[in-house]
This record gives sequence, structure tokens and C-alpha cells, in this order.
Amino acid sequence: MLNNQSKNNVFKQFWPKFPITILLIIALGALPIALFTKAYFAKQDLLSPIDQLSRFRFIQTRLTHKPKTKKLVYGFLPYWNLDRFKLNPTLTHLAYFRLTIDQNGKIKTKSKDKPEIGYARLRANEFLKTLNQLEKNQTKFEVVFAVFDPTIAKNLLNSNSAQENFFKELDSLILAYPVSGINLDVELDASSGAKLRPKFTQFVAKLNRYLKRKPQTLKLSIDVYSSAVEGNNIWDLTKLANEVDYIVLMAYDFHQRNSNRAGPVAPIFGGGDIFTKDIHNYLKETLKKIPANKLLLGVPFYGYQWQTVNDTAYAQTYPNTGQAVFYSQVVKLLKKPEVKRSWNSRALSPYLTFKKDGKHYVLYYEDKNSLHYKLELVNQLDLAGIAIWALGYEGDSPELWQKITQNLSN
Repeated sequence: MLNNQSKNNVFKQFWPKFPITILLIIALGALPIALFTKAYFAKQDLLSPIDQLSRFRFIQTRLTHKPKTKKLVYGFLPYWNLDRFKLNPTLTHLAYFRLTIDQNGKIKTKSKDKPEIGYARLRANEFLKTLNQLEKNQTKFEVVFAVFDPTIAKNLLNSNSAQENFFKELDSLILAYPVSGINLDVELDASSGAKLRPKFTQFVAKLNRYLKRKPQTLKLSIDVYSSAVEGNNIWDLTKLANEVDYIVLMAYDFHQRNSNRAGPVAPIFGGGDIFTKDIHNYLKETLKKIPANKLLLGVPFYGYQWQTVNDTAYAQTYPNTGQAVFYSQVVKLLKKPEVKRSWNSRALSPYLTFKKDGKHYVLYYEDKNSLHYKLELVNQLDLAGIAIWALGYEGDSPELWQKITQNLSN
């Protein structure tokens, strides 16, 4: 929360940028509220929220058109969350995470002589309950294929026989399950990814043609880092946008377990000072390469906690103390009297500070308020929707889903 002096500074900073008539309208409370629009990307001026009492409002000089596209609520369900997952009726697409591909293009069924757990849990009888829930709710079911090993990626992308094996595996999967789409999650380091960029684009195009030949409608999507637009990676966004139905922008993990300072997991603003980039910076450039109606904005249902040298917003962290924290765990922490909730008004992100055994801790996470801004961002830019990582992390707490239901245009 800003003090009175900070409020005065904000007011003086933006006073010259608005006509007196508009300021009068603001004073009367009659100016409509919006978060983000294409006009903003055209360098329209945007006021920052003054403090928490303002309900984090953005006031903009001009409104955009109403969203045209029906929004997708796409959720990744990791195999390790199957037991804690509860299907919400707002969810439009469930993507099972994950099946992995071996160097021959086949689905991995074993790992070190043990069953590959993602494959095993998909085939378990318990998963039939989830499929029945999806059918009852008319929620579409997709499967995520993951490749994180550069050796496997290189062999798959350079081998026609490995690709044909993969397509045969898909044939079997599509016959066995009510699959409506395939999500391809290929994540490699910059040096490996950049070398495979043309081959990856060719493979995605080939996969797209394969799916389009099927009698049923099968969607194709891929996942990319927020920084994909910077180019030193496997994703040629412009060309890939022509070959897929959706691209998931994983707009989180701006700070991670090993970060040397505490900071927001998914900051909309604030990049360029303490941390280098933010969602706004990347989205502005990404939308030059990807049509808005093909872009899903990734949102986190988790955060990160670190032991820190003090309780300031960007406190230096102690090495090897970072850990992921689910939203359901944050809810429990908030009930403890020693835990203080604060709001990072630059990043539009909440964070917690507390002491335990004499040690300082800072925890950044996503709540209904920070999520609200991201949903407004999706609406105002008329993106395809959101993609949640990960279903089950919210536990029994309803507020994140309530916010999605209330604020995402459909």
C-alpha cells in the first residue's frame, strides 16, 4: 500500500497526461474500468493502482471492443494430482500431463525397469472416473506429450521412422480414449532448441496434417516459454502459429526455486528494475507473431517460498531454500497470526512474509486479485483464454474458480 506522499507522486506523474475533463469524470467515478487493451500496446498511458483500497483498478483513456471469442479454460492435470483433483464446471479442456516419448518415437511405458508413472496412471481403472466426469460435464479431454531430453528430441525430429512410430502410437491412443486434442510440450535449453528449430516446425506441420486427416476433430496445441519471442529457442512462433490451433504461453516461473532474490511468479508489470521482464513485455512482442485468438495465457495455481535475509519484497534468498507452494497450502498459511500478507503494486502480485525459528521467509503466489488482472488482460486483448498450471493445486478453496467464472468472458 502506498503512503500519502507516494500517492501524491503518482498523481503528479500522470496529471499532465490526461485532460481536465477526464480527470473530472474519474473524480465522479463514472469512467469505465479496463485493464489492458490493444490501445495500451499502442502506447496509450495507463495509471497504476493507487492502493489496495482502490480494488487495484486501472483507469484507461480508451476502451477496446468487447471480446469476440468464447474463452477457453484449459487446465493441465498432472498425473500426481489425480487424487486431489476436483472437476470444476467452468473448465472447458482438461489436458492430462503427461505421456513421454522415447528415442524411437514410441510412448514410454517403462522407466528403469519400472512402469512409467504417467502412462500407468492414464491406463489405471481409477482414471475412468475422471473420464466419466469429463463426459458428464462436456469437458474436452486432451493428452500432453512431453519431450525434455535433447537427445530424444534430436532423434525424433530427424528420423522419419521415429515420427511414423509416434503417429501409430497416436492412432492407438485415439482409439482407446475420447481424445479431442494433442498438446506438445517440448522444452529444451537454448543451445539445443535453437539448433532444432527448423526441424521442430516441420514436425509440428506434419503432425497437424496427420490430425486433420482423422474423421473426428482433433486440436493441436503447443506450450512455449514466455520468453519464446526472444528467438534463441526451438519455437518459430510465426510459422508455428499457422500449424496449430492454440499456443499456451507459460506466463509463470519468472522467479523460481533457485532465484537469488524473492519475487513474483507471474508479474504483469514491474520488469526492467529488480527483475528483467514481465508478462506485459513478452505479450506485447508475442502478439506481433501470434494471432490473439490462438494464444492461451498460462496462469499459476502455485507460488514459491524462500528463506530470506529479511522480510522485504525483493529480499535476497539463501541458496537451496526455494520451494514450490500450492495455493491450498497458502490458504492454510494465511490463517496463522504470524503471517503477514502484502501486495506488490508494481508486479500486481500478493506475497507473504513470516518468521519461523528466527528465520525470515518470503512467499509469492497467485490469488483472486492477481488472477483478476490476468483475466481482464485476456478479455481486453481478446485472447483465446487461459491455461492453468495445475489442476489440483487449488485444493478445496473455491475463490480462484469463482473469479474465473465471474470475470472471464464467454
